[in-house]
Amino acid sequence: MKVINLMSLMLIVSVAAVAGKSNDLEDRVKVVTLDEGVFNLIYEQNAPSQIDLKIMDSDGNVVLDDKMKRKTGFIRKYDLTQMQEGTYTIQFIENDQKVEREVSNHRSEIASISKIGRSNKVRLSIGETTSKITISIYDDQSRLIHQELIPPTEGTMKIFDLSKVISGSVSIALVDKKGLIKSATF
Repeated sequence: MKVINLMSLMLIVSVAAVAGKSNDLEDRVKVVTLDEGVFNLIYEQNAPSQIDLKIMDSDGNVVLDDKMKRKTGFIRKYDLTQMQEGTYTIQFIENDQKVEREVSNHRSEIASISKIGRSNKVRLSIGETTSKITISIYDDQSRLIHQELIPPTEGTMKIFDLSKVISGSVSIALVDKKGLIKSATF
């Protein structure tokens, strides 16, 4: 009797597990954000099928068009950090089913540059970063007058005294490996 009950229980669990696997594409496509503008696309499928994948910018322009044949599932990494900042739509088509997901390629505000009152001093605040940041200060003739490298940090603040700069205006630029973070002219 115990063997029959155990077998019945195993049959019920097996049926529930098979029934739990959705055939709906909505449940089988996942986007996992790894970093701003970088994500893994996960596709789950038991039987091979053709997949059409498009990534479109906010204006609806296709920036990636990929057709994959006979795929049973995959995990693919996509990096949009070299693309224009914005929100992108991933369109995933399998047979007669279509799913859309949105991903973001917005760089967070990790820095601020502000003048301190009426003085010739400038405050630079940098939030938590995982990459090096280069601070460059230029005079009004675009000549580099100061440059320094800030290592990855949990946050820092610097004050620059620009009273010794002979020219009329000064530009400050903060750059990391992905490009310009912030700039200001005083």
